[in-house]
Amino acid sequence: MQMISLRAQPTIVKEPQCVDGVWQFEFSVETPGVYSVNNDIDNLDGLLSECAGIPMVVGLDESITIDPSLIVTGPDQNLWFETINK
Repeated sequence: MQMISLRAQPTIVKEPQCVDGVWQFEFSVETPGVYSVNNDIDNLDGLLSECAGIPMVVGLDESITIDPSLIVTGPDQNLWFETINK
């Protein structure tokens, strides 16, 4: 949530929930394209580049071993974003 808030003030549309072992939530922002480098509303390249490598606390109650940082691409990816234009 802190990384999402760097470019815009998000409004939570759907509270976090665990679906098939994956935590997810939906949020909205007032400015389309705010997370893109070129203001393309379906492109999240700016947000992804800002999140890559951010450290996170692990060793709490995880049932699997996870990397201690956010990985946004590749086989070890542990963070995903997708646009939902409603």
